Amino acid sequence: MKVLLLSNNWDVAAPVRDFLEEREHLLTCESDINEAEWGTHADIVVSYCYKHILKPETLARYDGAVNLHNSYLPWGRGSNPLFWSVMNSEPTGVSIHWMDKGLDTGPLIAQQSVMIHNDMTFREAYEAQHRVLSQLFIQHWPHIRNRVGTSHTMDEFRQAQHVLGDKHWDCVIGDAKERW
Repeated sequence: MKVLLLSNNWDVAAPVRDFLEEREHLLTCESDINEAEWGTHADIVVSYCYKHILKPETLARYDGAVNLHNSYLPWGRGSNPLFWSVMNSEPTGVSIHWMDKGLDTGPLIAQQSVMIHNDMTFREAYEAQHRVLSQLFIQHWPHIRNRVGTSHTMDEFRQAQHVLGDKHWDCVIGDAKERW
């Protein structure tokens, strides 16, 4: 599979780059791919510490695009998420999500909280987040590569919630599975 890895921080992205390089046909880029047809022959895009926002028409050129983000989405969307999450006393962690036309709004693939302590420096916290994020990506790569996973809408739930019966959220899970 041809994977296009986008990054502007190869020190941080190195574990992901090295992992993909051993397993896939890897293309790398740090320039703005919105402005060129570069990399259009890739099957999937992985964005990690990439400063450019991919436009919807750019995303449409690929079979999928994944973002590795150092925040516990939905908190910390956008730029410098660690700073804002810490200063706003929001949850801290990392997220991997499919990219869509919004900013850090696509369907989640995986998340993990990362404990940040007041005696840590921002650099220490940032490095801790990226150690976790790289490992989370490596762990989930087979699912990402094969596009395994689900996402569902409220309409789908409304159509399926009959399996809960009259007890609703107090329904025993085994009973709901039998009715499924």
